[in-house]
Amino acid sequence: MYHVTPAEAANRWLVYQENSNFKREYDRIEDAVSIARLKAHLDGFSKVKVHNVDGRIDESTYWEDNAT
Repeated sequence: MYHVTPAEAANRWLVYQENSNFKREYDRIEDAVSIARLKAHLDGFSKVKVHNVDGRIDESTYWEDNAT
């Protein structure tokens, strides 16, 4: 599973994979979500969870790839 969360650096977004060393930061949340979805699909994972700036999961941006 991949997550998109606010990064420690102001106005940046972090994409990370659970139980992995994969972590990348992006300036725009749209870029972070796109990369997380692509990585999840290519790696055979089906879920991406996007967290709000307060850390809670934004249910409107939870994504599940039904093709896997």
